[in-house]
Amino acid sequence: GKDSSRSDELETEITPDAAFQQLYSRLSDSGDIQALDAFDAAIWRQITKGEVIEVEVSVEVFSVDLALDNARALGGMAGGIEPFMALMPDVDAKTRQMFDTIKAVSSGSRADAPVPIICRPVGTAGYTFLCHLARKFIRTASLTELEGEWTILGAVRRIIARGETHPIPAGITGREFGTPPNRATRRAAAKKDADGTFTVRGPGAILVPYAIYV
Repeated sequence: GKDSSRSDELETEITPDAAFQQLYSRLSDSGDIQALDAFDAAIWRQITKGEVIEVEVSVEVFSVDLALDNARALGGMAGGIEPFMALMPDVDAKTRQMFDTIKAVSSGSRADAPVPIICRPVGTAGYTFLCHLARKFIRTASLTELEGEWTILGAVRRIIARGETHPIPAGITGREFGTPPNRATRRAAAKKDADGTFTVRGPGAILVPYAIYV
């Protein structure tokens, strides 16, 4: 009827892109977006909690999530292959153990868990932003496709001061984000992360992402 037709029309109009455009227009019109094309320490000191920033960044997906994403995909394949393995007596013990491990990892990880990403401003070196993306809003086919240069719009949840670290829970040691990925840094980070956590190092911020786009 008439109401049903109107409902369908609204559902067609309010797409994620349209909703974002409405939000962006409101924030822009009210002057609430702080564009950080390039900034220095003096400008950064003026950024406060709750402020909305827009900045071009280089995105790196947390390596553990990339591994789990791959494990989930392989886990589905392993489940399909498993019945055939029972008919192949020549399959060695190591191969069977590999399949069992992939299945265990994929079934034990949460497919709906937020994805932590590390964002480094393209125009200003030395700063690091940490965001957690809700998987239901990720529109790329895989997490790997998130890596690269994007523009991020988000609200500052917490400022990370220079020298301060913020943990990213993980069960693997040996890496610290927010520092140059050279061999000496990796060795130092492995010592610092002996308690089993990854960290992001300031200066930077924890951001609540509104959108990541080209």
